[in-house]
Amino acid sequence: SDVRMSFSRAGLSHIMAVSGLHVGFVLAPVWFLIQRLGMGAAQRVSGFAMLVGVMAGYAVLTGLSISVLRATLMAVLFGAARLFHFPSTPLNILCASAFMLLSVRPSDLLEPGFQLSYAAVFMLLTWMPALTDRVENRVRIPLVRWLITMLSVTLIVQIGMAPLLAGWFGEVSWIAPVSNLVTVPLLSLLMTYSIVLLGVAQVTVVPDWIVLPAEFAYKWILWVPEQVGRDESFAVAVRSFPAWAVLCWLSLLSSISPGVDSGRRWRRAGVALLFLFIGSGRWLVAEDDARGLSMTVLDVGQG
Repeated sequence: SDVRMSFSRAGLSHIMAVSGLHVGFVLAPVWFLIQRLGMGAAQRVSGFAMLVGVMAGYAVLTGLSISVLRATLMAVLFGAARLFHFPSTPLNILCASAFMLLSVRPSDLLEPGFQLSYAAVFMLLTWMPALTDRVENRVRIPLVRWLITMLSVTLIVQIGMAPLLAGWFGEVSWIAPVSNLVTVPLLSLLMTYSIVLLGVAQVTVVPDWIVLPAEFAYKWILWVPEQVGRDESFAVAVRSFPAWAVLCWLSLLSSISPGVDSGRRWRRAGVALLFLFIGSGRWLVAEDDARGLSMTVLDVGQG
């Protein structure tokens, strides 16, 4: 529990969960093989069957967590769109995966994993494409461009999920952008390096000096949250927000994202306004109901 708390306070809880990053590592070689099969009708069907089989097997192997199911469904839908020439956009694929998942397991809508996973991807899909284009056009130094992109990803996700994090964990980490910047890029390289080492170790003995960089990287990734987790000031206690406020916040952020045309901008702002009206109505009804009997129960544990 103390390790989980330190990762949460550092804003690094997401790296402890199997998620889209890991699904991407499985998808990459499968998609490479599918492209080598050819684009004939029979080859496309065979490739799609292989994609579904491998991704479904990985989802079962990792315990069918919501984040893995989301990424797996999106990978399969992406593959179907590319192989059979269906029109698709990333947001449509995201929404279709949510519809399919909730059709089978409606209760997932109320799970933190579902809300956090879909909110994070929604924010990235609405903000990052246009932001990445602007960074590439204006910043010429590759290292600076990469740092800006990584920091932007962290800031966008943290800002978008702030109400959800407050609701589920009671606090928001303000140090998260920094701790993510010094661990997540290293983690991506480390996973690739570890997969290569694992493959090499099947055919020959791997010297200790080759494994040493991976060992140091793992220790660093554990050291950062350990240092941050000791100080409670790195996390700000925040009261929870109702569901309508979270939806209003996400809709508002998506309406002001760069690269959105005026039509979609006003539609998304209208959705945010709708959620605001719904929330105001619920607040008025709750205020009226509160005039009756109220009861407060204090949980004093063993007391």
